[in-house]
Amino acid sequence: MALNAAPGRYMGKSVSVRTMLDRLGRADLVAVRNGETPVATGFEPLDRELEGGFRAGELAVLGGPPGVGKTAVALQWARHAAAAGRDVAFVCYEHDPDQLFGRLLAAEIGALGAVGDADERAQLRDVIRDAMAGAWGAQGPASRLPRVRAALSRIDVYAHHLQLIGGSRLTTLVELEQLCVEFGAANGLIIVDYLQKLPIPELAGDSNGRMVAAAEGLKDIALRQHVAVVALSSAGSQALRERRLGLPSLRGAAAIAYEADIAIVMNEKREIVSRVHVNSDPARLRSFAGWVVMTIEKNRRGPAPIDTEFAKNLEFFRLEPAGRYVSEKLIDEILYLE
Repeated sequence: MALNAAPGRYMGKSVSVRTMLDRLGRADLVAVRNGETPVATGFEPLDRELEGGFRAGELAVLGGPPGVGKTAVALQWARHAAAAGRDVAFVCYEHDPDQLFGRLLAAEIGALGAVGDADERAQLRDVIRDAMAGAWGAQGPASRLPRVRAALSRIDVYAHHLQLIGGSRLTTLVELEQLCVEFGAANGLIIVDYLQKLPIPELAGDSNGRMVAAAEGLKDIALRQHVAVVALSSAGSQALRERRLGLPSLRGAAAIAYEADIAIVMNEKREIVSRVHVNSDPARLRSFAGWVVMTIEKNRRGPAPIDTEFAKNLEFFRLEPAGRYVSEKLIDEILYLE
């Protein structure tokens, strides 16, 4: 694997190859290598295919149809990175911090295992609902529920490494970069939910130009501030009629395809499995409803496309991180016309 200078070190400057070679003998080379430790997602085999996770200086895009679980997955990635000691900022233009915290709490509760008791399940739903509404306190009666106490203990481990910035549509590229500086997020992770809502005031009336500027700006922040940036992306309105969404289906796909180092697209498995697997076995189709496919559509560090799948537990706003490669044939409108 090639050794790279810390992203942003020579950005905008002229540098000779001699200078780059001389750096290989410098004492700080070990520090540069350590600074390139990937930010793992905690999802396997996704991390395996990404050679350990996201890297500083890279822009990754996570796309998919509405309701497929993009925000839930991104929050899981954020908490895993924070639990590993990386500084993480989750910037959301759709939900306020209370809603994000409620989803985070739900995901931690869900990670503790299946809830079989109906009464307990109802109580937990109330706790999550109240947390998302900002109407629940950790010192109240709900905190005495064993699963809630355990979930809060899990959050306490990484709480100081994770910032939730939500509910504001005024967080521009300038504010995002300043956040990196103030938070000290070098070698950490910035998640933007989602790319199309990132305000570019000077291009407010130019949707295509705004997408290009947003993608370029996030990539520049990743390079200058030595952070990994993950941007969630919505699908275009016409693409929502497609059975399987891919990178071209995302709004601003041209800008994303050019700027992104990694592109991952989520789809409901039941929607994209080839009919050869279900025509004679309707029960099998029902089993596919519990899975989401994550396809690595672009990967500058490895092969693509790669189809992985993860079991859904969206009642608790999470996917099960222990996934697998897709073994069934999936539809592809170019290759498999049905």
